[in-house]
Amino acid sequence: MFSYRLRDDAVLMPLEVQHAAEFAAHMDRAREHIRPWVGPGFLSADTESARALLLRYAERNAADGGRLFGIWLGSTLVGGVMFVSFDAASGTCELGCWLEPSAEGRGLVTAASRVLLDYAFAERGLYRAEWKCRSGNDRSSAVARRLGMTLEGTLRGVWPFDGERYDKEVWAVLASDIESEWQAENAEDKAAIDTLTAEFFAAFDNRDGGGADVGRIRRLMIPEGVIVVAGPSYKTYTVEEFVVPREELLAAGGRLTEFSEWETEERTEVSGNVASRFGRYEKYGLFDGEVYEGSGTKTIQFVRMPEGWRISAFAWHDQS
Repeated sequence: MFSYRLRDDAVLMPLEVQHAAEFAAHMDRAREHIRPWVGPGFLSADTESARALLLRYAERNAADGGRLFGIWLGSTLVGGVMFVSFDAASGTCELGCWLEPSAEGRGLVTAASRVLLDYAFAERGLYRAEWKCRSGNDRSSAVARRLGMTLEGTLRGVWPFDGERYDKEVWAVLASDIESEWQAENAEDKAAIDTLTAEFFAAFDNRDGGGADVGRIRRLMIPEGVIVVAGPSYKTYTVEEFVVPREELLAAGGRLTEFSEWETEERTEVSGNVASRFGRYEKYGLFDGEVYEGSGTKTIQFVRMPEGWRISAFAWHDQS
C-alpha cells in the first residue's frame, strides 16, 4: 500500500476493507460533527456497515471510479479525502472530504486534496475537477477556494437534512487553471528548494580524489534537525551525530572514495512556510576499494526561516 506524507506526523493512504474496524471507531468520533455535511450512507454505525462502505469503494476503485483515502495523524485515522466520482472517459472528477474535530486547523484536507488533484490532472490527464458542498459549510468551501476553484453556481434546495432542504454549492477548477496558478505561486520557492537539495546531495560528493564537504549539512539544516535511517535498519541522529562520522568516512583518503549520490526522481510540495520533498536516489562509490552502490527512497522536510529555506528533517530507506 502506498502512503504519502502530508507532514511529519500525518500520512495519506488508501482506505481499504481491512480498515473497517478502524473506520467505524473513527466514525464514532466524527459522526455528529460531519453529519450535516455528508450523505447519510457515509456515516457507518458499526464495523459491518463500515466494511460494506469500504467494499463499495473498493469495487468502484477496481472499475477506475470513486476512491477513498484516509488521513492518519500519528497512528489515528482522523479523516480523509475521496474521489466521489472519477470518469477518465469524460475527463472529469469530483472531490470530497471529511475530518473529525481533533484534526481541524492543520491544513491536512487541503494538502491531501492537492495530492488527488495532482493525480487527476498530472498523472491521469483529466481536465476538470469539481467540489460540491452544502451552503453554509464554510470549512469545505474554504478548502475549495484554497485549491484554486471557482464557485460556478448554487443548486437551490437539493440537499435534504433533518426535514429541511438546503442549497448546494458547485465549485470547479480546470487543469489549465491550476497548473498556471500553482506554477506561478510556487516557482520561486521550488527553485530555492531545488538549489538547497542539490547542495545537500553535493555535500557527500568526494569524486576525483577530494574530500566531501559534509560539514555543510550544519548550515543546510536547522540546529535541532532530525535525521532518520528507516531501512534496512532503523536509527535516528542529531545533526552532529550524523555529520561527524561521515566527515571521517568521506574525507580524502577515507574508506569511502569516488562517492556520489543523486536524485533520479522527486516530488515537492510547498505549503506556506513548510515544504516536503519525496524522491528516489542512486549512489555509487568505492568502499575499501570495492564497488559500493545502491538506490532507495528519501524524504526531506523544509521550513522557511528568516534567512531562507532550511532542512528540518530527512529520512531515507536503502532498498538495494
